[in-house]
Amino acid sequence: MTAVKRLHEITPDGRLKRLVYIEGVMKKDLSSNTGFDGLRVAAFESRRNTELARLIEKRGGVAFVSHSMQEVVEEDTRPSIDLANHIMTGEMDALVLMTGVGVRYLMRSVERHVDMERFLNCLTDMTTIARGPKAIAALKEYGITPTLSVASPNTWRELLVTLDTHLPLNQINIAIQEYGKPNPSLVAGLEARGAKVHSVKV
Repeated sequence: MTAVKRLHEITPDGRLKRLVYIEGVMKKDLSSNTGFDGLRVAAFESRRNTELARLIEKRGGVAFVSHSMQEVVEEDTRPSIDLANHIMTGEMDALVLMTGVGVRYLMRSVERHVDMERFLNCLTDMTTIARGPKAIAALKEYGITPTLSVASPNTWRELLVTLDTHLPLNQINIAIQEYGKPNPSLVAGLEARGAKVHSVKV
């Protein structure tokens, strides 16, 4: 018979990570290790679509992978410029960098408005926390090695654990380079530890 089966993966913080629709003649239970057996597999993945297609094909499926979202940066660069100025005047104690895209956009947004050499030196001198490998890679493009990096799977929970281990948060000013929707759980966790949180959307 023809059927559509939905497979999904849930991240440790309870978010839906991936949804896959499988269409074809269902001759066997796909929960087994026997593969897709020629089934057409439509998958929605933005960041690792090539790797996902290869995995599907390796398991005998015909992959149709489409982007699930598109990254759109904010047109208003003022928040980024204000953040850079606050960092250069010593008003920020720490900066959390959530994404590689956000790091690059932050740099492009401020490069015509501030002394970049001074700004990069201030970033080097302050505490920087990179949430994942893409943020680390983007920082290295500008000659910056983050003070702290977050362990896999790089969620806000691991971020808080990293800060609890390495950085006293009480009464410090910490900026978050946000991506997409704000993360109220992260903000609440930081504020519960006494930090003064400054969120900057890029």
